[in-house]
Amino acid sequence: DLFGSFAEATCAALVIAAQSVDLVSAGWDTVIFPLYISAVGILVCMAVSFVATDFQPVRNEASIERVLKTQLTLSTLGMTLAMY
Repeated sequence: DLFGSFAEATCAALVIAAQSVDLVSAGWDTVIFPLYISAVGILVCMAVSFVATDFQPVRNEASIERVLKTQLTLSTLGMTLAMY
C-alpha cells in the first residue's frame, strides 16, 4: 500500500507539472522535479540504512528508539542538504 501511494503521488505530481503551462515553459528540469526528489530520497535512504545496519545497529530493545531517532535525523539532514 505504501508503494502504491508513493507511485500515485509521483504520477499525480508529474501530470500536474505537465499540464501547467508555466512549468512546461520553464523547462524539462522543472517538470521532472518530483522524480528528482524521489531519486535523491532513495539514495539518502540507502546511505542512512547502511549507517543503521553497520555503524549503529539495534542490539537490544532499549536501543530501538535511539536508532530510529538517529535514522530520522540523518534522513532529514541528508534530504535537506541534498535538496538545497
